[in-house]
Amino acid sequence: MADRVIYVSPVGWKDGVYQPEKIFLSDMDHLLPRLYVLIAEVFELPDDADKVAVVENMHRGLEYALTQYPALAGGLHVDDEAGRLWVKTNTNDTVPLYVVHAEDKILSYAELNERHFPMAELDSSLVLPKLVTEKSLFSVLGENADEKQPIAVFQINFIRGGLVLGVAIHHNCSDGPGVDSFLTAWAESAKAVATGQPFAPVNPAFLDRTRLSTPTKPDAARSKKLEGRFPIWKDLKGPPPPPPADFKMPALASRMWHFPASKLAELKSLAAASRPETNGNIHCATANGNKSSWWISTFDALVAFVWQRVTLAKLPLLNPDLDSPSMLAHTVNTRMRMCPPLPDRFMGNAVTKARVQPMPIRAVIDPANLPLLAQLVRKATNKITPEALDELTEWISGLDDRRNIHINANSFLGMDFLANSWSHMNAYIAHDFGFGCPRALRWPNPPFEGYLMIFPSRAGIVAKMSDAGDEIVVDAPVEEVEVAQEAPKGKLSVEDALQQVLKNALVHDGLARGLRECAKALDKRQAHLCVLVETCTEAEYIKLIEALCAEHKINLIKVGDAKVLGTWAGLCKIDREGNPRKIVGCSCVVVKETGKRMPASSTASCACSRTLYT
Repeated sequence: MADRVIYVSPVGWKDGVYQPEKIFLSDMDHLLPRLYVLIAEVFELPDDADKVAVVENMHRGLEYALTQYPALAGGLHVDDEAGRLWVKTNTNDTVPLYVVHAEDKILSYAELNERHFPMAELDSSLVLPKLVTEKSLFSVLGENADEKQPIAVFQINFIRGGLVLGVAIHHNCSDGPGVDSFLTAWAESAKAVATGQPFAPVNPAFLDRTRLSTPTKPDAARSKKLEGRFPIWKDLKGPPPPPPADFKMPALASRMWHFPASKLAELKSLAAASRPETNGNIHCATANGNKSSWWISTFDALVAFVWQRVTLAKLPLLNPDLDSPSMLAHTVNTRMRMCPPLPDRFMGNAVTKARVQPMPIRAVIDPANLPLLAQLVRKATNKITPEALDELTEWISGLDDRRNIHINANSFLGMDFLANSWSHMNAYIAHDFGFGCPRALRWPNPPFEGYLMIFPSRAGIVAKMSDAGDEIVVDAPVEEVEVAQEAPKGKLSVEDALQQVLKNALVHDGLARGLRECAKALDKRQAHLCVLVETCTEAEYIKLIEALCAEHKINLIKVGDAKVLGTWAGLCKIDREGNPRKIVGCSCVVVKETGKRMPASSTASCACSRTLYT
């Protein structure tokens, strides 16, 4: 089966059953940035899976899912005068479904699973077409301002032992929870095709955006009264200014962390340990304060903790005045906060930002203030009431040009911080297209900075992780990520230097492991250093590795023990005492990326062509 593009229409459109329509987006839809919500879901497939049947079932399931959510098949348009967005549908509209055999571009399912599905290996350029990955960010219609903008694009990527589903849906048409609802509908329809079951009926309530708009525009007096009610949003009164002519985009890195459930419970308990007190505009937690706890969520504690740590990590890079303010804003899903709540499968934008009271940087980074920060996160969330949402849509409707709405935060290379959560998405229980639910949901390597994303917990699907909790990703400049990775002082032994280089490469997702992946990296000249186990029994692979290193002048170090190399390459579990357990032997590793240059790199390079018996 060759690579191809299937242009999918909703059921009945080409038969004249459906009439074209103009679907106006809600006031709330205009709050979101002009980019795509990107999602990658990784599925396991048996080696004998019928790929033709998989594609056919997903194709037919998509046809019916688009019937349930027809706006996705239309084109996005904008009113040049007032910046009002709408979707226009026609009977000849289609949604592209790309089918790609990516066995040579994306790691195998087994390799992704072994590495806990790192986002760097699921880059948007690998799992989605250029049609969406090369669009300009924060532009209403991207690069094709005079053409119809596709609202939804999907790509099925077959990999060895699995499938990666790439999803791109325009953010002005849906938020993350809405995309989750659509994928649930698509999965149900595809599974119905596979099992011969009937499709679920179309529910028009899922499409009703009217409750997220104000029916009449406020007069001048009312608009003036609403100004300043929502400090997290601002009306720029025009396009944002371009960056300075000499601005150079820094290298960005996305790092994932896993917080075990037991540690999350411990963090929540710590964040709720004492009630904070205030002293004028300076907030502090006092040792002799009220010890009675007050309610906060695990989300509040986690976001407060990460805000503290990222702010601290930015200090060497940005060197801010510690008395200057830092602000946190986090996304709130308003579906259940509205009265009455929106339908559970509503698709649109029903999220807004909750703004935490700004604080001096020195107060944010004070470890004693963790309870205070967590409580401020909760307080900001509680301000998102039905009444506040009504006023927000009223403010939006009174603007002269809705394209000028922007988040009022200095998070990109600044000291503010933004957070979002997909923790309540149903991927691991509801996105079964007929071959099981995904084993991982990821945000494909986003080009953001100063941003936290919380993924759904994989506790229910990862049997070995009895203490599984939350997975989070933080996007930051490389310099920030490396703050805690200081070079060791003094003279390094070759063994210590090699361990340090491999550790640094692992942190930067720059380490290829295994003979096959190492040979590919060497052949593509992506390697800085190769480490080979001399006792490897794969004679042909050894010859190939040595020949590629010699041909491309890549440094080669040989070691004597595969288990030791596996430990250095992170193929083990670390117990509470810091000792490696369940070590997986590794025959070869290749360093593709090490981040900033460290003394260890030079020491390790000097050891090339030597054998280290460990």
